[in-house]
Amino acid sequence: MGKRIAIRNLKEAVKLYYSKPELETQDIMRVFGCSSSTARRLKNQVQREQIERGILTFSSSNINTRLAFELWGIDVDQAEKNLFKLQRLIEKTGSI
Repeated sequence: MGKRIAIRNLKEAVKLYYSKPELETQDIMRVFGCSSSTARRLKNQVQREQIERGILTFSSSNINTRLAFELWGIDVDQAEKNLFKLQRLIEKTGSI
């Protein structure tokens, strides 16, 4: 997939994975804290793979969430663990 982009909002990424079967450009921008052009580039890469795999979406402008996370190398199980640890740390110390 090329150069990986850092997740800026881990909580939003986990929330979207479980709550939205399809992602829009705005969702991608919130997860990565990126511009709309970067979000569209990431989305286009997923759309190409969707076509190759025959994965359909309700809207042609959306992308499949699970495939996107797979292609972007986001391990949701690990993200959940990291988020849980971060929340516990904040509860203990009152800050990060």
